[in-house]
Amino acid sequence: MNFFEHQDQAKKKTKLLILLFVGAVLGVLVAVNLCVLGIIWFSEAQQLLSEPLGASRISYQIVFWVSLVTLGIIFGMSGVKWWQISSHGGESVAESLGGRIVDPATKDPAERMLMNVVEEMSIASGIAVPFVYILNEPGINAFAAGFSPNSAVIGVTKGSLETLTRDELQGVVAHEFSHIFNGDMLLNMRLLGALHGIFSISLLGHILLRGMGFSGGRRGAGRVGKGGGQIALLGLALIVIGSLGVALGRVIQGAVSRQREYLADASAVQFTRNPDGIAGALKKIGGWSEQGKIDDPHAQELSHFFLASPLYSSWTRATRTHPPLENRIRAIDPSFRVPKSEPKRAATGSSSKLTGQQPSSTAPAPATTSSPTSGANILGGGLPGMQNFPVLSQNEPLSQIGSISSLTLLAASNLMSRFSVQLKESTSHPESAKVVVYSLFLNPEPSALERQLDLLGSELTSLQNRDLRSHFAEISNLGSDVRLPLIDLCMPSLRSLSDPEKSRVIEVSGQLAKADQKLHLFEFALLKILSSQLIASTAQKEFKLKASEAMSLVLSALAHSGTDNLGESKKAFSDAQHLLLNGSKLFYHSPEDLNLRDLNRALDLLRQSPEKEKESFLQAAWACVCSNGKLKPTEKEMFRAVTESMDVPIPLMTNNSVPEKMTA
Repeated sequence: MNFFEHQDQAKKKTKLLILLFVGAVLGVLVAVNLCVLGIIWFSEAQQLLSEPLGASRISYQIVFWVSLVTLGIIFGMSGVKWWQISSHGGESVAESLGGRIVDPATKDPAERMLMNVVEEMSIASGIAVPFVYILNEPGINAFAAGFSPNSAVIGVTKGSLETLTRDELQGVVAHEFSHIFNGDMLLNMRLLGALHGIFSISLLGHILLRGMGFSGGRRGAGRVGKGGGQIALLGLALIVIGSLGVALGRVIQGAVSRQREYLADASAVQFTRNPDGIAGALKKIGGWSEQGKIDDPHAQELSHFFLASPLYSSWTRATRTHPPLENRIRAIDPSFRVPKSEPKRAATGSSSKLTGQQPSSTAPAPATTSSPTSGANILGGGLPGMQNFPVLSQNEPLSQIGSISSLTLLAASNLMSRFSVQLKESTSHPESAKVVVYSLFLNPEPSALERQLDLLGSELTSLQNRDLRSHFAEISNLGSDVRLPLIDLCMPSLRSLSDPEKSRVIEVSGQLAKADQKLHLFEFALLKILSSQLIASTAQKEFKLKASEAMSLVLSALAHSGTDNLGESKKAFSDAQHLLLNGSKLFYHSPEDLNLRDLNRALDLLRQSPEKEKESFLQAAWACVCSNGKLKPTEKEMFRAVTESMDVPIPLMTNNSVPEKMTA
């Protein structure tokens, strides 16, 4: 099953989620009405027995109003939660758990190790580096949250940093990246919004019960004594109903999430080529005194997000959101057996049940990852400044979408090692990250460069102008392959800017791109990547554009990105058109017919396409850029801009990953 099939399957599971949600709501409605009517029956038994007809009429009215109020609470609270997570995405999940965002420039050894792992995996997989959060929890756990690969956040507990080796931490992060690629993260966000209303019944029950006499102490006892048997019964009823809502919610979470954990574990092994990484982390979770437990009260409604169950208990198998740890470990390591002599759950400082070793209380030193492949000559581009175009296979890199290989991980690590300390640190601060972005648009042609520097004269301080020139010189020496990864590394810093500041970065970048009176395709590619990641799309409501015209515009731009020869670009366009799934009739556009506004509109429209159509279009787009059997930097950047605009992660392209020449 490839990336597009996983995404499509996740969307189809939304239908199952809706059915389960409707069933849970009906169950809660029945329980609420039974409890309310039961309270009335026991508190006014004589009146109900003496006037049965009147009681029946009253009951129907009560059922109507109780049902209306209950539905209002459930859908109202779900609506509020959906608005909250839609506005803030994965950040709302991390912040609700008390997460602290990690400074990209952190000097803390454990946090630095985590950031290095996340950055390498992001560059290798072709997505922007996500925000990383630390949860102040002693258990070993992690999660991924967000609506799309390029807007994800990663959360890791403090216990994970203090306990796991670098290989184990890499396995955990790879597990979470699998959830990002497989569509699980989007499904989890939808599940969170749907279930919040049901879980809120339990929350309201506890709040009202504490406020109406069971909060403890004399004050509470006096309130109950004065009155109200009905208040006490209502409080108890709310707890019962809330418990039912929690149980139904947990059943839904389990039905949606359990099997996906096995897939994510397998993907972590595939990504890292190191089964000991994720297996070792799972073994430590099983033997750690806190296991994967999260003490935050929001852990219950968010349990389906986590690597391991964050809850202290589960009532039945149906309410478990995760498979048993032993089963997950055996799926990775069939020879694994739990020592029978060990206690069922290890205490702090004792030998681990699953690992047979004592968990460490300090952060381990980063481990080096060995590989039979040398780091030399892995990256496309060869030596700095050389134009070394890789020979391409027709199925690459589409067959690797939504995955990571040990080769691309090593390539990402080697690429990052080529950056100077100053350049790498500059990507980690909002103000200096802007300077890095501006340096990517500088033109080596003297007159154009002079206009660009004049334009930035009032935008940057003298120190920033000095850094700008330094970055430009370094990037020019490193070669074009570093431009897209640098954009990805800058993203966490740029996303922390205010909305007006983000808009200003895009505006200034556009002015730099047009300083030579032209907009080159590679400059459009960088601008599109910036805008798609920093500013939400405003797509279809502002204009009308047919899908065939959108595909025509984008494929024409891709056809022109690798050649100035009109005959070659027409051939590339024709090669692409033959691969489209629906056989759409497309129209070739000459370079003079293309403009930034129309290309932006076209990409925003294609982003909304069904997964099968996305896959078909990107196959055509890949055939277009490698029609001549070579991949130039401008073609790579254009193709990456197209895929990123469509929320499709393309792995880092290396010479070794595309060894075969494409056949026409």
